[in-house]
Amino acid sequence: MTDAIHDLPLATAPGPLTGSGLGKKIGTKSLWSGLNATFLPGTITALVGPSGAGKTTLLNCLGLLEPLTEGTLTYNGTSISAHGRQRRSLFRHSFGFMFQNFGLIEQWDVSDNLTIPLRAGRVPRHERARRITSALAVVGLTGRDRDPVHVLSGGEQQRVAFARLLLHQPEVVFVDEPTASLDEFNADTIIDLLRTLTTAGAIIIVSTHDTHVRDRADATIDLSTGR
Repeated sequence: MTDAIHDLPLATAPGPLTGSGLGKKIGTKSLWSGLNATFLPGTITALVGPSGAGKTTLLNCLGLLEPLTEGTLTYNGTSISAHGRQRRSLFRHSFGFMFQNFGLIEQWDVSDNLTIPLRAGRVPRHERARRITSALAVVGLTGRDRDPVHVLSGGEQQRVAFARLLLHQPEVVFVDEPTASLDEFNADTIIDLLRTLTTAGAIIIVSTHDTHVRDRADATIDLSTGR
């Protein structure tokens, strides 16, 4: 981690993300029901539980990637849903995602991948290179901007995915199993990087099997118990 984090604009969640009476069925199977949760700015919440408990499904429902079967979601006091008109705006301006497969275009180089959120955010061309340099410094990949993604290790690709997240400036970040394929060093690095976003006031929600991630979270929701 470097002081380069201070060279990047980071977003603050204006209020909590709240779920009331949340339920999800797949076919006739109920994954969870009657779930109430509040995710506060400046915190990391871990979604935990055994395989098949619906951690990733809950993460996707909270991030409006999948519809709920029952219940309501509010963000900063405003009702939101996977079918709502504001969904596209939230994806563009407020919500950010880190997926297990990193979501990078492997045939492109690192810089081209990092340009995507900057172009979407209409950041001027002359400013893009500076922000990319700062983001790569934050994740410890200075000078790797022209490396093709496919030559990077899994840990390095994960850090590029985080750099892209930094450049997107999300208020709420949804992270699916961030340490599943990483060694302990790279896992700690990713958790430390996620923590930098909470210092700016972002909401971080992580689905995980990793007890180390759970121990470093501010709060947990255990889907084996519903708490």
